[in-house]
Amino acid sequence: MHKDNIIDRLTNACKSYKGTLMLINMDNFQLFNDIYGRELGDKFLEKCASIIDNVTHNDVIKGRLGGDEFILFCKGLSNKDEIASMLRRINKGI
Repeated sequence: MHKDNIIDRLTNACKSYKGTLMLINMDNFQLFNDIYGRELGDKFLEKCASIIDNVTHNDVIKGRLGGDEFILFCKGLSNKDEIASMLRRINKGI
């Protein structure tokens, strides 16, 4: 998952293209870290990033904002059914 200059890349993409901007936040992740420890929490977040990367197309701008938050910009994606389908695949993977 791309970490380099994600805010700059998103800003430029949002100015230049129509599409869908998504913020994915892992609810109650702090509780997971408290129970299983930070090391396993980091591995879980890496796995989440891998799932998001595998489910989305290469032209999707994606990155981890920090903590348990991921951000995606899908150029040209505005169909609600396609958005819902992609999010279901991400949720199923996670």
